[in-house]
Amino acid sequence: MQGHNVLFVTLEDSKEACMFKQIALMSDITLNTLQSVRPDSKTDELKGYMPTFKEQLEKMGNFWIVDKSEKEFRVSDLRAVINEIGVENLDAIYVDYIGKIMPSLGMKTATMYEGSKEVAASLRRLAMETAIPMVTAAQINRGGMKKEIDDLDMDSISESVAIVHSADLAIILANHDDTARDYLNERLYKIVKNRIAGKHGFCSSFYWDLGTLKIFDKTEIHEWIDYAKKTGDNRDWLDGNPNQGKTTEIKKQNSPNEGEIDNIITEAKKYA
Repeated sequence: MQGHNVLFVTLEDSKEACMFKQIALMSDITLNTLQSVRPDSKTDELKGYMPTFKEQLEKMGNFWIVDKSEKEFRVSDLRAVINEIGVENLDAIYVDYIGKIMPSLGMKTATMYEGSKEVAASLRRLAMETAIPMVTAAQINRGGMKKEIDDLDMDSISESVAIVHSADLAIILANHDDTARDYLNERLYKIVKNRIAGKHGFCSSFYWDLGTLKIFDKTEIHEWIDYAKKTGDNRDWLDGNPNQGKTTEIKKQNSPNEGEIDNIITEAKKYA
């Protein structure tokens, strides 16, 4: 949507499912509506959105969805897809996800660690060769699932820590640490490796809308709360929170407004 050309390789969802998610992200039409088996329930909303969609298309880059969910997929197959589209036509590549990529044919007897290490290294080599940023995901191991986000680190990655060794930037996403979040649909993240800027160990959170999968950062909490009026998504406090059962409007009223923030900054400058 920023004008960049993106390749999205899905090894998990079908092309149709990915397409629905992208339309939901671009519009305010919920996934439930787009995935409905009743054509009339989504046709009217899509028709109403078409004028806006046409305006967006003029500013958007190209977006390719390649569905390899039913086939074995290797880094060599990704190279073939890139060559077909043209290296010069791509600005970013997403692969969902690295655990589904098979090691090269010459490593059929490799252990899970060796296979994952080879795949991660091959992805990095391809990214360096083509000068195209590549984004993928891995799962957390069983030990990591029992940890709070402050204790999660590179050794919490499933299959092989070598996956992170090959990455320039590694971010862990978590949603089970209830002590560190206020809302049910709040997600935590932690930067565990960063060759780009050197900043790691940083933890924060973001908010997401389950209706359209849109993401809002901490500075956009008011927009996130208001957005629920369009999608009907949940904005409940977590169980155990002192404000559980109260409406999110209370959270909005209790959060500092712009004037209060200015006062905080003014006071802080006195001690800077």
